[in-house]
Amino acid sequence: MDVISSQIEIENFVSTKCKKVAVSKSGWDSLYIEKENGCYWIKSYPDGALHGGGQPVLSKIDKTVVKEQFDV
Repeated sequence: MDVISSQIEIENFVSTKCKKVAVSKSGWDSLYIEKENGCYWIKSYPDGALHGGGQPVLSKIDKTVVKEQFDV
């Protein structure tokens, strides 16, 4: 599972298996680390033009992207 698009599944996953690490400068993207295996996940709003940012998506990302987007 590299992408989670159900809001309920996202909230369950991040609240039980992850720790929030950082938030983007814009405030729209949140970086999480999976407690069990150290994998990074980003919660983003790809349809940001919609009211309220649209439906969130949680995607597994590479450590290179973490460094580029969050400077962590």
